[in-house]
Amino acid sequence: MGVTARSCDDRPCSISASGLAISFDGSRVLEEVGLCVRRGSIVSLLGPNGCGKTTLLKILGKLLKPDGGAVFINGKNLERTGLAELSRTIGSVAQSHRPSFPFTVRDVVLTGRMPYVSALAVPGRADVEKANETLASLGIAHLADKPYTKTSGGEKQLVMIARALAQEPAVLLLDEPTTYLDLKNQVGVLGIIARLSQENGITVLMTLHDPNQAFIYSDEVILMKKVEPASSGTFDADGGDLCSESVIAAGSPATVLTPENVKKAYGIDVEIIDHGGRKIIVPVA
Repeated sequence: MGVTARSCDDRPCSISASGLAISFDGSRVLEEVGLCVRRGSIVSLLGPNGCGKTTLLKILGKLLKPDGGAVFINGKNLERTGLAELSRTIGSVAQSHRPSFPFTVRDVVLTGRMPYVSALAVPGRADVEKANETLASLGIAHLADKPYTKTSGGEKQLVMIARALAQEPAVLLLDEPTTYLDLKNQVGVLGIIARLSQENGITVLMTLHDPNQAFIYSDEVILMKKVEPASSGTFDADGGDLCSESVIAAGSPATVLTPENVKKAYGIDVEIIDHGGRKIIVPVA
């Protein structure tokens, strides 16, 4: 599969990969996956549970080693990238984070500064200022001295995003950033992600459950399904035919999220309606 942002085809790939494959307990999860995510774009991974979205993010973040294939971040081979350099390049936010010790919110965000702190040293004044600045940019400066364990679900997500941003990354990998959030907090978090990408040129690759959110917040979409036995294929990043069994389609939300493709991914019939110029997916009863 390959992805290029709609309005920035001249930009180089922040994230590129080819031939990615991985199995668990003898079952293939990803097979011959390739992609190109253009610099400064927001790309959403969509698909049913178990189709490999989180697995793909973990491979791209060097949390899982694939059985085969290669990943490049800003043109550099991920396998040859050290931890410190990787931490200054990629910021990751997992679905949940529940530390047992009541660190303050500021202390949690300060852990994002560790790639810039010398061994055996502690974060300095500049690091604290960066943490405070990041909290303020997300509108949660008032939480700085609050125990992280006492924050709400929406606040926790914003704190984790703040920690990732404190790393000053070029790339953000977000796994279900709206998990456990009510509608208001979902809109707030996704709006902040979109703003940060636009203002700072950060490349965002995130998994989502709701295709309607992808219509609003994504430049591009990768629609996945569970890998069938013995499946394989690649996608031409310049717009060639998609033939990977693990990916149904990749491209702009309007071209990917069609009733036919949604049924292939989720097994349900839907219709796409236009409401004030915005497309909405509605299940057919």
